[in-house]
Amino acid sequence: MMDNLMLFLIISVFAVFYWVYYTGSRKSPFTYQWEALPTWEQYLAAHPEAVDGDIIFCIHCGHHEQLDVGLLHQTDFRRQHICVRCKQALYREER
Repeated sequence: MMDNLMLFLIISVFAVFYWVYYTGSRKSPFTYQWEALPTWEQYLAAHPEAVDGDIIFCIHCGHHEQLDVGLLHQTDFRRQHICVRCKQALYREER
């Protein structure tokens, strides 16, 4: 009886540590995609022709309207700006 309890305890401790390590070190694929986007400042520096006053244009299709959406849900602090016409992600923000 004591051997089974000790074996169960050892396996349980190992499983908990493995789970904490495994889930803590993984990033969502969405996070990698968001981090690959340029920041607002990087987007404007790389594409100065895409700015006309306060209006920022899409570098893919030239459209000026954008959607400001959260990465995983609407209230996510990781934001991305997407062109309304061609649906390309342009740049990211963190609020």
